Amino acid sequence: MSKLDNIGYINLKNGEMLTKEIVDSIKNEENKNKCKELFCKLENNPYELTSKEIEEIVKIKNKKLSIIKEYDFFEEYYTGNKKKLTEAAENLSDSAYKCFNLLILKWTSCENTIQYKNNRNIVKDKDIADVLNISPRKWSNIKKELLGFNAIRKVTFENKQLYKINPLLIGHSMKITKCTYYAFRDYLSSEFDPLKTLYWDKKLTEEFGDDIISKTH
Repeated sequence: MSKLDNIGYINLKNGEMLTKEIVDSIKNEENKNKCKELFCKLENNPYELTSKEIEEIVKIKNKKLSIIKEYDFFEEYYTGNKKKLTEAAENLSDSAYKCFNLLILKWTSCENTIQYKNNRNIVKDKDIADVLNISPRKWSNIKKELLGFNAIRKVTFENKQLYKINPLLIGHSMKITKCTYYAFRDYLSSEFDPLKTLYWDKKLTEEFGDDIISKTH
């Protein structure tokens, strides 16, 4: 809320109503000062910014960009990396790549979590082997390969264990959430622009404390 909202657009010295031109002029000056403050903080002390302040900076950048999608809202979607997708196809065994794609197509939520159709997480190796219609032993070998390639990761987040799929290897847009970012921070931060990485770091630390970053990969 601006200072003008508190005084009801009235000149405090003489009690007269301010003209629209004066109100607009003061609002513009306040907005300019706010912008200067945000970008000064971004340049000199970026980690002092809150996630809400970073969202404000993004909105300001949106107005200056012809391609709005470049700074779309950070909660939305992120498109996979074609190079890493190709590397997965070339480096994973046929069995591992087939199972990985089956997990993506049939058993992965829009938030990159391996789940049943009823949104219940699949965390037991036997259950994953069952949905893939392979033996637990075969899944054990494939799991080692997928973990080694960082195609999947098993993490504990908010006291829940779950398997996450690396969104860079999906090949199409999937939601980025705090949990997905937590699971694959090392991969995602290398792909995001610095402001987007800062934003997700702040989203994690604001909710879970500064120590959460040291627990990410």
